[in-house]
Amino acid sequence: MNDMLDTQPRDLAVSLFGQGKSSAEIWSALVSSGVAPAVAEAHVNSLLLAVSRLDQGKSAAEIWSALVASGAAPAAAETLVRDLVEVRRMQRAKQREEEEHKGSGFCKRCHDESTPLSPGNISTVNGTGTTFYGEDRGCSECGSVVRVHWVVFCSLPLIPLGTYRYRDLYGEGASSKFLARRTQANSVQIALHYTVSLVVLFVFVAVVMTIRSSTP
Repeated sequence: MNDMLDTQPRDLAVSLFGQGKSSAEIWSALVSSGVAPAVAEAHVNSLLLAVSRLDQGKSAAEIWSALVASGAAPAAAETLVRDLVEVRRMQRAKQREEEEHKGSGFCKRCHDESTPLSPGNISTVNGTGTTFYGEDRGCSECGSVVRVHWVVFCSLPLIPLGTYRYRDLYGEGASSKFLARRTQANSVQIALHYTVSLVVLFVFVAVVMTIRSSTP
């Protein structure tokens, strides 16, 4: 039984296990690759033995001992254990990543392009404080948009505090609820906001000057 963990069939079996294939699918793939059915079954059985011990929380040394006791060559058993531990580590890392982005309220793409940095409390009093302006790069999957967090005075944007992937949940004003994750700054979007602010300020000053000049 020492040849039951030959390198190529073993690597194929571990790779398929990492892809989430069932034991029957792994056996079929091994047989299709030219491995004798009995040898393929031995590979699958060794893999299942190692995986079951791994799921039970056994150490690498304990799993190795179980494989050797079942007839595997010590060196082959060591390699199988090492490969399986790495596959399981990658599976768990992927699972944690998927759980994290699901819990964030954003789709995977929007989650991955942003960081969990929060803008903190957003509030204005008589148009002065902090708020979000703009909507760019809308996402059809999770409904989020890219907005700029501003310090505002009389509702005019003065200082950009950051660019965020923003998803509105409900409400408006003080009663609004939203999700936001920091993302890469959009200089064009910020420049547009400054331009609008300057235009509004210019129109306001022009109106005031016109009123003053027409007053006797």
